[in-house]
Amino acid sequence: MLAIEGKFELDELLIAVKHLHEGMTLSRNVLHPKGFVLLSQGAELSRRLIDQMVAVEQQTGAGLKVYVQRKTKL
Repeated sequence: MLAIEGKFELDELLIAVKHLHEGMTLSRNVLHPKGFVLLSQGAELSRRLIDQMVAVEQQTGAGLKVYVQRKTKL
């Protein structure tokens, strides 16, 4: 998915929870394995939110699909 925002091109990456960093922004909703929304598109990740996603993966045994925005200068 590409969009132009000012001087940046927005793109997204599917990234494993263990590789997430504070300050990343979600480009899509993060869904629980049972189908409900855990985090909404546009949320900025904090250490607490990342730790909660790690806990969900450990409790359910399922990996979460997390898409984050990647900004690159044009």
